[in-house]
Amino acid sequence: MQTYIDTMLDKDGNDVGGGVDGRRVNQQLRHMNNLLIELRRDNAELRVEMTRINSVHTNQLRTLNRNVLQLLNTSRYVRNDQNRNNQNVLQLGDAAGANGNAAAEQEQQEHRIATLSKCPKTLHALWSEYEFGVGGKKPAKDFSPQERGRFKNIYSRRKLLWDKVAEMVRSGYDCYGACNKIYQVYGADRTVTQIIKLLRRDKPNGGHPSLRIGNL
Repeated sequence: MQTYIDTMLDKDGNDVGGGVDGRRVNQQLRHMNNLLIELRRDNAELRVEMTRINSVHTNQLRTLNRNVLQLLNTSRYVRNDQNRNNQNVLQLGDAAGANGNAAAEQEQQEHRIATLSKCPKTLHALWSEYEFGVGGKKPAKDFSPQERGRFKNIYSRRKLLWDKVAEMVRSGYDCYGACNKIYQVYGADRTVTQIIKLLRRDKPNGGHPSLRIGNL
């Protein structure tokens, strides 16, 4: 930045920059120069703050988009399972006679096998496995002690998440809101396995403070 100082002359062409009036003019010029410097500093700080705010908003939009995609994927997964189940019911309804009824019962029984998915992609899908079952299989909540025993390690790990969501549902959340809250606390970019490990880490201390019922 450059500062220009013009010589002030009276009507006779004499320099009036000296003396008391000249000092006052110089003080005013220095004051204006200081104001310009402060304005430049404020402008620089404002640009930094706007950049930070833009970054925060961008991250929030990414998180929102990721959550929406997860919900859409889960809804599509559940809808496909329901369509397959409806098709199976229609096929069973067309069976006739005792042999047809026996075959229908056998097919229905096969679709109620107690098993767990290998790698659920989202917390919403994991909860759907517990509440409704996956691919027409038996819901994990309805497993018998013997069926739970066949998947002892996997079942016990996932039960940490199932118990937390069920607890939040009893406190007033819906299942999707509960899963989203857990993502919010532990990070939407974490995998299901990572979140279950964090739930296990926090369980001895009563769970994460933000997920305790009194703090929800």
